[in-house]
Amino acid sequence: INLFGFQLLLTHFMHAIKITWEWSRDTVSFLDTQIINIEGKIETDLFIKPMDKHLYLTYNSCHPRSCKDCIPFAKALRRRRICSTLERFERRSKEVTQFLMARGYDRNMVMTQIQRAKEIAARDTALMIIRKEYHLFYPIILGCRILQKS
Repeated sequence: INLFGFQLLLTHFMHAIKITWEWSRDTVSFLDTQIINIEGKIETDLFIKPMDKHLYLTYNSCHPRSCKDCIPFAKALRRRRICSTLERFERRSKEVTQFLMARGYDRNMVMTQIQRAKEIAARDTALMIIRKEYHLFYPIILGCRILQKS
């Protein structure tokens, strides 16, 4: 059985799942990364599925401001980490700026966060770990007795 036959076989047995395949000698997409072969030189770009609606948290939501303010930086940092050239990063940054502005984010705040991510060397973004530790305490109930009034 060849690859095309395997695709037909899967489609035949799995009616509820739509299986799509793309073939290319120049690009391959895996998770959120697109790997591109340009005349023997490998470059990477952000891969966004065509059905992605970019429905980021709206800025006027009731979430804490700190939660909303970190989204532009996180999006920009992800683009900085994935895009292998500054030109690709800038193009993807313009796109995300438009998406965030459509969700109510201030253009200046978004641009500031993008600039902040741009100043980080691409190789250093892989080493960055942004983490805050939270200590959660859960009560342990060993037994329970219900008291009734008589």
